[in-house]
Amino acid sequence: MTQLQQKSSYIKINLDWQIDIEMSLVNGGSFLIDESIIKLDDFYMSKYTVTQGLWKLIMGINPSHFKDCGINNPVENVSWYDAQIFITKLNNQTNEIFRLPTEAEWKYACKSGDKNEIYSGGEDIDSIAWYRANSGDMTHKVGTKSSNSLGINDMSGNVWEWTEDKWDASDNERIVLGGSWFNNPVYMRCDYRRHYRADYRNLDIGFRIVKTI
Repeated sequence: MTQLQQKSSYIKINLDWQIDIEMSLVNGGSFLIDESIIKLDDFYMSKYTVTQGLWKLIMGINPSHFKDCGINNPVENVSWYDAQIFITKLNNQTNEIFRLPTEAEWKYACKSGDKNEIYSGGEDIDSIAWYRANSGDMTHKVGTKSSNSLGINDMSGNVWEWTEDKWDASDNERIVLGGSWFNNPVYMRCDYRRHYRADYRNLDIGFRIVKTI
């Protein structure tokens, strides 16, 4: 059983004595994406990408390349399909309904809602993101860089993040966002997007989760 602690702007779900899921409230609204106006309802987004510790608690294994860096580093080397299996098991264990964010939800949260930010939290890339120039060619503990104004960390850098959405309706490739420890600043921008096969795994791709209100 999980214990749900309600806070004014976030929720904390206690899974284990040392592992929680902290989620920030994202108030919905309308914004422009790909020349279309998108309207979003309120939702909760995890403050951090799913960590190696949380993944192992739910899945029993740790597939990460950087597993020696600690359980509070982001899980990586997981495919979109792997993320879906994890979420299904997490939902079964918590009686909650988590899912991957849509591209629109991710970008809206990255920009702190109505702010037109270049990176998630402003323009000072070194204070916000783990990227090629400062990462030492590895991932880092989540939440060690500055958050954006919604209290969400690492949406720029550390690891790319899977979203729910397909790149194109006719293919099996899914959109990833956010850039990683391996990339230059241009890839850290909130609007920069890539796509990979849903079964693709790499040491710089992870994910975070959302919860509909």
